[in-house]
Amino acid sequence: MSKVIDDYLAHLSAFMAQAAGPGRATLEAAAEACVQAVLADRTIWLFGAGHGQCLALELHHRAGTSACFVPMASPALAFAEGAAVETALERLPAMAPAMVARHAWQPGDVLIAISSSGTTPLTVEVARLAGERGLTVLALGSPACAASRPERPSLFALADHVLDNGAPEGDAVVELAQDLRVGAFSSVSGALLLQLLAGRVAERLLEQDFAPPVWRASALPGSDAHNDRLAAVWQERNRSL
Repeated sequence: MSKVIDDYLAHLSAFMAQAAGPGRATLEAAAEACVQAVLADRTIWLFGAGHGQCLALELHHRAGTSACFVPMASPALAFAEGAAVETALERLPAMAPAMVARHAWQPGDVLIAISSSGTTPLTVEVARLAGERGLTVLALGSPACAASRPERPSLFALADHVLDNGAPEGDAVVELAQDLRVGAFSSVSGALLLQLLAGRVAERLLEQDFAPPVWRASALPGSDAHNDRLAAVWQERNRSL
């Protein structure tokens, strides 16, 4: 028996039940916002810092997901210069205009802003700029964490739709001893929500007689030619292709 395995899986099971039940309406609304953007030839951007950027890359050039999901990626926000530098940068909202300027936002686009705490200053400011420029904002993170920090600007206050990752304050969900918790939750729950969202968007596009631009696994026959065709269409929007 393992307390860590049992407790973590119990948290995950409860989260999945929430997503399948009470959280489904929010997921459907977020997916529909993305669908309408794609039908209008707009882009779905993803932004996060640190582990939030790991999730922003979750749908990038990924087998089974659509090319319309475009990460606003920066090596500096992915620990390439070390965790201390990344942490310092994500606390600088003044960086947001420079981050945004690297990407061709258009009114009617969608931004998926990712911050588990909901209070990462750089991510909050990017989301604020998105709303100001006519983008629909989807926030992925933990409203419960943001509520515990009412003195800080909240990503969720800026969002048109909120995808709750179910993470507690401090993220880790399994208590092994006093002041000792393990099992970060936001990455697993966040990736699950993003995959559900991407899958539902593709499904809704098919229902609208629109072929979703889905990447194929590179190991499959014919996938290189297929993916090259998609990349030729999307490379002007996606700096990471």
